[in-house]
Amino acid sequence: MIEVIENCLSELVRNLEQDCSFNYLDREVWIRYSTYGLVGVLLAYGGKESLDQDRLAFQLEQILYGKLALDKKRKQLKTSYQ
Repeated sequence: MIEVIENCLSELVRNLEQDCSFNYLDREVWIRYSTYGLVGVLLAYGGKESLDQDRLAFQLEQILYGKLALDKKRKQLKTSYQ
């Protein structure tokens, strides 16, 4: 599972590099951090019967693209999921 996610994230970064630049070390740390974070979340939530898969997929996508983050001023998470 880790290798598959790592490969997908590597491909994502390659596609993003057209619009922004990443140095090698930052790219590798981001890929590792995101890979293990995704695997951890999937292991934690994957077996739950009440799992809203669409919502979880949306949340993970938002995290990967930096759109789901702590709002320091309001001390809460910001997202646009409905």
